[in-house]
Amino acid sequence: MNAPRGRFCTSLVWVSFVLIVGNQRPAHAIDYPIQAELIASWNEFEGNYADVWGDGVYAYVGHFFDAGVDIIDIADPFHPVLLSEIRPNPPNQFASAQDHQVGQGLLFVALDQNFEDGVLIVDVRDPVHPVPKTVVRIPLFSDVHNVFYDNGILYVCNSRTPDIGVVDLTNYNPDNAPTEITVPLWTLRNVGTSFVHDITVKNDRLYASSWNSGLRVYDVTMVRTRQPTFAHSTPGSATHAAWPTQDDKFVVTGEERMSGGIKVYEIRPPSPTGAGSLILRSSMVLPITESFSVHNVLIDGFRLFNSWYQAGLVVLDVNPTSGILTPVAGYDTFPDFVEGFDGAWGVYPYLGEDRILVSDLTTGLHVVDISGVPKIAAVDGLPQAANPVVETPVQVRVVHASQLLPPDIVLLRTEIEGRGFSNAIMTPDGTGHFRGLLPVVPCGQTVRFHFQALTSTGQTISDPPDAPATVYTLPSLTTNRKRFHDDFENDLGWTIGAPGDTAATGIWTRVNPVGTSAQPENDNPLGFGSRCFVTGQGFVEGGNAAADVDGDTTTLTSPEFDAQEGETYVSYARWFSNHLGASPNQDPLTVLISNDAGQSWTLLESVSAGSNRWTTVSFRISDYVAPTATTRVRFVVSDLSGDSLVEAAIDDFVVSHRACVVAPGDIDGNGRFDLVDFLGFPACLSGPAESISEDCSPYDVEGDHDVDLADSAALINGFTAVP
Repeated sequence: MNAPRGRFCTSLVWVSFVLIVGNQRPAHAIDYPIQAELIASWNEFEGNYADVWGDGVYAYVGHFFDAGVDIIDIADPFHPVLLSEIRPNPPNQFASAQDHQVGQGLLFVALDQNFEDGVLIVDVRDPVHPVPKTVVRIPLFSDVHNVFYDNGILYVCNSRTPDIGVVDLTNYNPDNAPTEITVPLWTLRNVGTSFVHDITVKNDRLYASSWNSGLRVYDVTMVRTRQPTFAHSTPGSATHAAWPTQDDKFVVTGEERMSGGIKVYEIRPPSPTGAGSLILRSSMVLPITESFSVHNVLIDGFRLFNSWYQAGLVVLDVNPTSGILTPVAGYDTFPDFVEGFDGAWGVYPYLGEDRILVSDLTTGLHVVDISGVPKIAAVDGLPQAANPVVETPVQVRVVHASQLLPPDIVLLRTEIEGRGFSNAIMTPDGTGHFRGLLPVVPCGQTVRFHFQALTSTGQTISDPPDAPATVYTLPSLTTNRKRFHDDFENDLGWTIGAPGDTAATGIWTRVNPVGTSAQPENDNPLGFGSRCFVTGQGFVEGGNAAADVDGDTTTLTSPEFDAQEGETYVSYARWFSNHLGASPNQDPLTVLISNDAGQSWTLLESVSAGSNRWTTVSFRISDYVAPTATTRVRFVVSDLSGDSLVEAAIDDFVVSHRACVVAPGDIDGNGRFDLVDFLGFPACLSGPAESISEDCSPYDVEGDHDVDLADSAALINGFTAVP
């Protein structure tokens, strides 16, 4: 409900699970056995957020008063990425998308507070490029507050009338969709004596939250041929939402009002002579010092997930026999005191307990882990190289670090040139982050490393997860200087096409890409600008195969560059998709390198399986060809396996000279630290890490991500002359 927002000073206290002492609001009024941990948050919309839904690896977050829905990629839950934004056209641009759901590749957006249309249906089979398809305008539902989609049937209510609209979408085809739908399958009238606020449909039962008429349950077993029939009811006040347990034995309701809480009812089946009944088995509220009211309630099995306004996420177990509630976990998304209807609005628990989605009215999307299972992740990134003079700092984050054994012990395991792994204990900071130091690595050598810990249950966890089979590897470097860098914002001389190319479509082109399920919507997010090279530019609202590679081969070749100076590397960000269509994973992306201006070519890499995301790779040129001043790189994409869907993209092509010198501060590379180096060093005093150039970063001797005078002094004091 779009309830009024205000400031309340009531000091009502309720005690069952809780005991409140003093006047301060506790972080959580319930003593939870599992400590929920925030994995990541996303807060890039300037207005208020509404509900959240999930599907696969995507979160869908709605907005108040602009009908907007943001689609966010959470495949890596530590780094949510905005994929696309849905903004309806007039007259629905100022509607309020307070509720939405996703099912069978379709997004259903309730267009509330608009008094125009009812529901917008959006094709989200390609979440990068969603396409609005149909507006549902059925009588009595000019705008809609809540929707529920179940097995091809859409249920709607508007929070002003005691009615429910039922729309049959069984044969709905987004590839041939109608512009509007105006005829309902059924209109269920007079569901109680007050308006219907919310709808849940599970296992052929419709649970209608009828506000001050309480909860009413209908049988929708034969809904395509028979109007829903009444089965159960119970009175209630401000009945906001309801959800049943997986066996349909219990249903939980939430009451959205001051001191509003939840109630657990046992569902008694109808008898041959009358309707069934709902028997109250347990209830729970929070003190007004903790939260003004509960909002949404959802159940996964017998685990109840509540978005409880200022209390945030509240997770409880429903006893399968008695219906009694037991606290499990909680996470507070709202940092302030109780101010009426503020805080957590929506919750979605069906992507797994390591990525519970919670939407907060003001603080946005929160990805929360309540699994209690520790995980290690280098979420803040790793250094690009080790150092031959000083140790190199690294940092990881551990989710549920309190479950480690011994407590707060994470090992940094390192190995230099096959000499065997050694262990070092990383230093915890009390927030789940652990810091360690990679050893000094002699020039010309590499360090292999991974992170490891033991859980209280005796399980070994690692990063990378399959370590030591897979480990991180860094060379020893002191200089990483770019020789050639192309972000493709301008034409620097690339050649499109080569002898033998016969592709009919999907020819390489430098553009701001239009996304499909196979082609990126944006260029490399870690680079600069908006342009990249892609295999053919599609068009807005085009199909998934718009301008993909068809009819053989297309080639892209770099200009010549000089790779003769010391250790020269080539790196680039690539996107490749070949897993869709009739012949998946058959057509590779082939990357070749030439040291004779393109007269002959050597294989650099062959990508046989597309990841459909940007990936940056790097290669030392001398491992493949003798470095020359006439080096070129070529990208070849083919469609040779029938009706494949093949797309590729290249961005941020970099040729860099990497060197390792023993004398720290040897800027001019003459093997010693002298006056020239000293006079050049102050140019590196440039502030925080993100502003330190690659040429300056090796001089961060202290490892504090800042090149300053202390580093200068350390370089001079620690200098050992090199003949």
